[in-house]
Amino acid sequence: MMVIEMTDWVVEAKNMPLETSKPVEIADGVIRLLAPNPSVMTGPGTNTYLLALKGGVAVIDPGPDDEKHIEAISQASTGLGPIKWIIATHAHIDHSQLVPKLALATNAQILSYGKRDEIQPTRELANGEIIRFDDDGLSLEVIHTPGHASDHLCFFHKGLKLLFTGDHIMEGSTVVIAPKDGDMTEYLESLNKVLERTKTEIDVLAPGHGQLLDNPGDVITYLIAHRLHRENLVLESLKKVQSATISNLLASVYSDVDKSLYPIATYSLWAHLRKLRQDGLAFSEDPDSIESVWKSQP
Repeated sequence: MMVIEMTDWVVEAKNMPLETSKPVEIADGVIRLLAPNPSVMTGPGTNTYLLALKGGVAVIDPGPDDEKHIEAISQASTGLGPIKWIIATHAHIDHSQLVPKLALATNAQILSYGKRDEIQPTRELANGEIIRFDDDGLSLEVIHTPGHASDHLCFFHKGLKLLFTGDHIMEGSTVVIAPKDGDMTEYLESLNKVLERTKTEIDVLAPGHGQLLDNPGDVITYLIAHRLHRENLVLESLKKVQSATISNLLASVYSDVDKSLYPIATYSLWAHLRKLRQDGLAFSEDPDSIESVWKSQP
């Protein structure tokens, strides 16, 4: 496959506003469609991506079950061929809730890491697998990136040197790591896995929320440093009080965060404590409970 050199298309795509239900061709054969679900958790909303292929259309992350959005997907694919493949980065509802309805309407194949919640895949994907679309020259490489969710996948478009990141990496914010399906140790390992590939392969990130990111190495390096800094704050705060619940630690660990976001931060704090336990630096008799008491290890 011919590799497309980095051109002004990334700059142009970054300057295109994120407008609900308005299809935007961010690169040759790649259309972004913003779902109408803005919130604290989803930012401007969920990005659905359509790949225009010779044999039809592949839809990455159809998004929430919303009639306007399924209509927007249908309209955006008009003239491109039938929707033949539905690809899910993970099973969280803002990315995958529409999967079964879209599959029923189009008879498309469902591709995902495995069976979970709304997703009942036609084909289960594995790390390192190459998705080939009929006789089309385009293919996507599957990269398993657990952490935000155990079933999370990213998809690498070699021709564009672009990675569809789902919720593994998003623009403008860090993702929530919510145990027990979310795991901070796995998340950091997955970030490092992708970071290594930014050195030679990945030039652009297409996130599940927000604009394209054309400095992937810098973005991921910051995310890792930010998580480790937060982890140090957790450990320092725990050592000071010696024994505490998550709610007792929130104010000291997240003093830079608006208190309205504490309910969300609670889950990532729990994930940090569980990682510290794995590292032998913290202890809890019931790490699977968000209300448990934590102690620092001597």
